[in-house]
Amino acid sequence: MMNISGKQASVFLLSGSLSGIALGAGFSLNEQSVSGLGQAFAGRASVASDASTIYGNPAGMSHLNASQISGGLTVIKASSDISNAQGTFPGTNDGDMVPTVTVPFLYYAQQLDPHWSAGFGVYSPFGLITDYESNFQGRFFGTKSSVRTVTAQPTVSYRFDKHWSLGGGITYNHITGELSRDNPNPLNPNTPIGAKVKGSDNAWGYNIGLLFEFDENTRAGVAYHSQVKYNLTGHTYISNYPLLGNPVYKASLDLTVPDLLDLSVTHYLAEHWQLHAGATHTGWHTFNRLEVENRGAPAALARTVEDEDWHSTWSYALGVSYQMNPQWEFRAGVARDESPIPNSSRTVRIPSDDRMIYALGATWSINDQLSVDFAYAYLHEDKSRVNQVSQTTPSYSYSADFQNTANALALQVNWKL
Repeated sequence: MMNISGKQASVFLLSGSLSGIALGAGFSLNEQSVSGLGQAFAGRASVASDASTIYGNPAGMSHLNASQISGGLTVIKASSDISNAQGTFPGTNDGDMVPTVTVPFLYYAQQLDPHWSAGFGVYSPFGLITDYESNFQGRFFGTKSSVRTVTAQPTVSYRFDKHWSLGGGITYNHITGELSRDNPNPLNPNTPIGAKVKGSDNAWGYNIGLLFEFDENTRAGVAYHSQVKYNLTGHTYISNYPLLGNPVYKASLDLTVPDLLDLSVTHYLAEHWQLHAGATHTGWHTFNRLEVENRGAPAALARTVEDEDWHSTWSYALGVSYQMNPQWEFRAGVARDESPIPNSSRTVRIPSDDRMIYALGATWSINDQLSVDFAYAYLHEDKSRVNQVSQTTPSYSYSADFQNTANALALQVNWKL
């Protein structure tokens, strides 16, 4: 019989979609603003310094002093040191499975009158890519995982008075995924069975925010990003297994990405200094059950269910900004980001743990209309242990320690119209 059980197929298809190393809990991304990255996203829902507030808190559009365009990108280079590796099969443990990735974004905000503003944003809220070397020792538990999301968000905001502002927008979300793994071949041990899944879907969500300005020195904000429910459809491809004729099955997967609640405060400490603080709750508790359907597949693969036990997480951030002169503003921040993955659920596709983020940034105001934001962030994760055992007969295993780090370099351009 083929060495891919129904439960293995479930883990392969689903858990692989939810892994990777990014600047956010689980597989969420935080890189929707360079000005925010420079202070580790502290105060993301309360700063409202440029058009990227469309993501951070749409109510902030009412506090922009002009219509503007903000666009930029973040380049992320992650690395992993794999040690103490053991497994049933031999292989390598290079630790270079995360290629350099770029996360772009673009926003436009326009003031309609003293109360109303409207805008539009395009960004990526979730994503990952891991791609191990071909002879990776844990290749029978995962080789490649790639998930990409793109969100388009039309947004409006209304300023009631000098204290209260409200904003929100619907989100149209597109997701694509590809993942693969090798499987032991009982007929030819030198040629593993290949399995690859590709799928995509579109879905709707929303983003809403409230901003309260106590006075000219203190501002508080709350922003909520809704869950988005996907039904990915695509195909499962099997290769190097002639007995089944290298079949292709139509596959479907229900996947809900979590909601996020962002609480932030921004306060002027002195004439040139601002203090920013924030806490973000991510509702990973909804990720407790996964179900895959492969139409036309053998009974063991036709319909599988996998129970998960991810938990919701909090991340905390503290940052400062200093306005040195009209041309230059400098930022710094630190954040603690919890992992939603219990030790028992960690896999080679999800080799991450709690992390610290340290960030620096600056804004260069070239003139009254044009400014440029720069930011750098360093991410360091706690060492994590992966310990996997297959549920096939005969069984096989892989275990190792992963020490993950990442560097992010970002640039954003703001143009006031």
